[in-house]
Amino acid sequence: MLVRWALLVVALFPVAVLGKDRKAGYIENLEILTTYDAYGGMPFGEVGPYQVITGIVHGKIDPEHSANAGIVDLRLAPTDGDGLVEYSEDVVILRPKSVANAKRVLFYDVVNRGNKVASGTFNGAGANFNAGQQGNALLLRLGYTIVWSGWQGNIAQTGHGDTSAVGTKLPVVTHRNGSPIVELSREEFVLDSLSAQGPGLGANGVAVVNLTYPAANLDKSQVTFNWRPTWRTAQGMKFTSPSTPVSTASWSYINDGTQLQFTLPGSTVPCAATVAARMATGDPRPSLQERYRNKTDYVTRVQAAAEALVAQRLLLPEDIALYVNAAQAQTVLQ
Repeated sequence: MLVRWALLVVALFPVAVLGKDRKAGYIENLEILTTYDAYGGMPFGEVGPYQVITGIVHGKIDPEHSANAGIVDLRLAPTDGDGLVEYSEDVVILRPKSVANAKRVLFYDVVNRGNKVASGTFNGAGANFNAGQQGNALLLRLGYTIVWSGWQGNIAQTGHGDTSAVGTKLPVVTHRNGSPIVELSREEFVLDSLSAQGPGLGANGVAVVNLTYPAANLDKSQVTFNWRPTWRTAQGMKFTSPSTPVSTASWSYINDGTQLQFTLPGSTVPCAATVAARMATGDPRPSLQERYRNKTDYVTRVQAAAEALVAQRLLLPEDIALYVNAAQAQTVLQ
């Protein structure tokens, strides 16, 4: 699909100051915003209490330097008076309050979608630095300093990476004449949940997914949209099934082209449970109340249908119980 590029994507990791003599780039300054005791001032052995420092790193990179040649569209980004591209990113530092007690080891944790991972993985800690959230505090008892910084262009910089996602502020790129850059973008979604909040398949068979970039126009004829099932085998999940085009009638742009809404081939739209519900929506199909004599009749037919699918090798035997239990759980039929 055609999309309007909204952000310049740059991988931003802590780098040594390179100087201002036309090197690849450098950190111009570190803006400290807040400093406070971590975990309510709790001490961690001989290391003592920890301190949280939040701020914003301001950096510049040279679009003409060979080391930056791989950054897409960098030369189209706006520059300052020195011809350098400016950017900034959230930074969070968790360090011993007493520098003398700190081990000279810095643990840099690459955030995942703006989320701090190391605290939970290594310390068993909670999502914030409040009292009682320290977990087993392994890295803290060792005296390590932990640092997080933003790098993903689609995670907004807030200056509050301690309580929010750790993000960035990157320049918007355009053509030299100021017009937006429009190119083809490839999106891939794995519908692995029953949530319709993307990526997920709702109970009504309709999925809503977020696009990485908003569509430049809503002309569906410019989009190639395919789907393919995941094959579940004794050896595990397989992703080698052939792709099948999705009809333009089965999908649409929503929310000004920032999302897609679609129905996959083979999806089902459940019929209404009651006569009243069917009539309220104008559904011409008979409701559960009209299809089955009672709950026993319904459960018996569901089990028979599931067993028939197993015989046709369209359903795994162990999945029969899922459908039978769901039929038994409904409360409309008695």
